Amino acid sequence: MRRVALIVVLLTLGTLFVYLQTTGFGMIVLDDANYVEVTAGRLTQGLTLDNVGWAFRTGYFANWHPLTWLSYMLDAEIHRAQPGRIGEMVWGFHATNVALHLANVLLLFFILRGLTGADWKSAAVAGLFAVHPIHVESVAWISERKDVLSTFFGLLAIGAYAKYASASGRLTKSDALSRRNAKSHHRMWYAMALIAYAASLMSKQTLVTLPFALLLLDWWPLRRTRNAPFPPTPSETAPGETADELAASDGEAPADEGRRGAGRLAEPIAGTSWSRLIAEKLPFLALALAAAVAVVIAQRDGGAVQRLDRFDMGMRLMNALLVYGLYSKNLIWPADLAVYYPHPRNGISLTAVAISGAIILTVTIFCIALRRRQPWLPVGWFWYLGTLVPMIGLVQVGIQQRADRYMYVPAIGAYVAAVWFVSGVLTATRLAPRVRVAIAVGIAAACFFASGTQARRYASYWKDSVVLFEHALRVTDANPMAHSCLGSAYEQRAIDLEREAKPAEAQAYYARAIEQFQAAEALDPRLSTPHINFGRVRLKQGRADEALRRLEPAAELHSDRPDLQVDIGDAYRLKADDGSLARDEANAKAEARYRRALEILPDYPRAHRGLAAIRLDQDQPEQAFEHVDRAVRANPHDWEAHHNAIPVLLRLGRPAAALHHATEAKRLNPALNAPADLLRAAE
Repeated sequence: MRRVALIVVLLTLGTLFVYLQTTGFGMIVLDDANYVEVTAGRLTQGLTLDNVGWAFRTGYFANWHPLTWLSYMLDAEIHRAQPGRIGEMVWGFHATNVALHLANVLLLFFILRGLTGADWKSAAVAGLFAVHPIHVESVAWISERKDVLSTFFGLLAIGAYAKYASASGRLTKSDALSRRNAKSHHRMWYAMALIAYAASLMSKQTLVTLPFALLLLDWWPLRRTRNAPFPPTPSETAPGETADELAASDGEAPADEGRRGAGRLAEPIAGTSWSRLIAEKLPFLALALAAAVAVVIAQRDGGAVQRLDRFDMGMRLMNALLVYGLYSKNLIWPADLAVYYPHPRNGISLTAVAISGAIILTVTIFCIALRRRQPWLPVGWFWYLGTLVPMIGLVQVGIQQRADRYMYVPAIGAYVAAVWFVSGVLTATRLAPRVRVAIAVGIAAACFFASGTQARRYASYWKDSVVLFEHALRVTDANPMAHSCLGSAYEQRAIDLEREAKPAEAQAYYARAIEQFQAAEALDPRLSTPHINFGRVRLKQGRADEALRRLEPAAELHSDRPDLQVDIGDAYRLKADDGSLARDEANAKAEARYRRALEILPDYPRAHRGLAAIRLDQDQPEQAFEHVDRAVRANPHDWEAHHNAIPVLLRLGRPAAALHHATEAKRLNPALNAPADLLRAAE
């Protein structure tokens, strides 16, 4: 147990060494605003019955992950976040991501240890999972809570399934009481595995391939099949894992050490048929199919699934082969990682595809050839290949070529294959046990030191959107999304400078933002993100027609985004202000957009502010007050909601209340005029 405690401490320290810094980071302009800021009014209400229902119903932002939404709400409730000030507790979102990743690291260690009985090899796999740079994106990005959360429940499902397999082995005992107890445990663990798997799918649908992965585990290390590699060969035990070598290395040899290769959890049923094993997986498969349908509907309605006219099947197949090679390269040599990798489309190199395909085929043949002597090779390799299938672009979601976050689960298989293979090679040598242990420790230390320092350095880029996307532009070529997001980061800095009453500096950042949007459009005119961002800058600059030309097509593509609907509504009202559209017509068009935003996200403050302004134009101050009051209640820290309340309350003959809101608006945005001046301007 001292060895296990030491391993837990080392894994914890390694994880915190890389990721503790992220608790001081902010939000990233890509996706974080939509997950946290746009929904802040709902998140900060906490785990209400209405919010729970919304989490299960919504397909907002082209995803269906109710448990992920509930986890955000729980964070906001624990930290008592307020709408408009949710940025003050962003550290809490980051801290939860780090805690979940650490939980996944420790779960992986204990599950592998239970399945194989190999402490140090299991620790090595968990250590690589903890500090490999390819996992930084999943942990350091608030928007990828769904990755770490779904994996947490997925690992629980695997652990429960392993317990179920162990109970299956005891069903054949002759004692009637033992059989009854085993049957009870058998059913309980199976039910727990299904429940945990359902929770994983409701966090993200990454593990839709788990039923097939469980079949791999049935073969090794559970050894439940007729042709399973059982009993273990001597090469299965790592240096320092056998009783003799442990005694030689640390003087301790646990009583059950001789059974380590067979695993502690599973007592396999000799000759279990594949048909029975497959039948066991049917309920898991049914859950996977149901979740897949739910997310495809959400992504289709949200415009995330790309059509074949943009990414044809030939392009998708070539890219799928290529990304397997690129992911493999990044596992071995994780240099030049980026938050976004542009899709080369017709620029895919046939030579690169052929090389990648040849490597995949060669490794596959090698693993199959050694399946009897080293069963972990095909299990780990096919885990890697198989669990990555939903994310290799055959169903193209988004327009990226690949993403590091997609490797969070598949990489586990590669780590298992690599660690057990190296251990087997060392054990097969004629070196003295102590020498083999020293070599194994040296290799592990070098790998963990290199991975940990590189991961810590890469994680540091995630502290700031400007730093992150400038890095992405340095390490990738022709990256329109990075240009667009860097432009958004510059725009956000301009907004912050405006609030600090620094208009000249703000205009300089707006100009830099436009340069980045133009660069993005030049690289990919069909990419919607730079059009959205460029349109918003033009809206701020009062150029309504140009804003509408960019925002309306984007809103058709992203029909689930309330912020786009409000932007378009604001642009129509701006056209009325500049006289290019009749006031009544402009208000009618704007109101339709504001109401559409409220259909997507009820109580969205910006939509209520827009409707309040329309009702005031129509000389309906009572109805205007209803909307502005809902906007203030939904986000009490929104200075614009307080500012919009001023003319409404003055029209209603309530100057004291108007002064209160003017004072609040000034407090929340010091760049505004004095409250008395705000009242005079609104009269």
